[in-house]
Amino acid sequence: MNSKLNLFQRVGTVLSALFLLSLLACGPNSVEKSGSPPAATNTAPVPAKARETASSGAIQWMGMEEALAAQQSDPKPIFIDVYTDWCGWCKVMDKKTFSRPEVAQYMNENFHSVKFNAEKEEPLTLNGQQFEVVNAGRRGIHTFAYALLNGQMSYPSYVILDSEMQRRAIIKGFKEAEPFLEELRGIR
Repeated sequence: MNSKLNLFQRVGTVLSALFLLSLLACGPNSVEKSGSPPAATNTAPVPAKARETASSGAIQWMGMEEALAAQQSDPKPIFIDVYTDWCGWCKVMDKKTFSRPEVAQYMNENFHSVKFNAEKEEPLTLNGQQFEVVNAGRRGIHTFAYALLNGQMSYPSYVILDSEMQRRAIIKGFKEAEPFLEELRGIR
């Protein structure tokens, strides 16, 4: 039993070290000299569902690279919804909270909003650092999601990044519309 515990502790230490390295790569010293956010590349298109919600007056979801590009001309923070396909509470959040007009209006006015699947997104290059899905857990974990959430992989989780790509907040779990908006207003 002790050998299994030691193995888990060693794996945890290695994952923590990887996380710290990824944070250093995304820190303020790696921001381009122009002061603008770094370019990101991700070949994944914005899901059709995300495009539909943008055209229907709901939250205007975009990909990470689109959010970074938008932030250059409109320096709002980036809101990232870190989710998985199997997460029931993520789906409830989409239906009960993100679909509310007052939530969509606040999010669209104050954030560049990104949906990020923590297990399936395409590789993402940010500040020269490559993030991708690695074999971990049952389905794999995207290393960008791991870095965003400090290795505490629970879903749904929401991360707010400022224009320097510094994490301003991590919000976890399902929230009804009003408490969710109150929390966002407190961070903004």
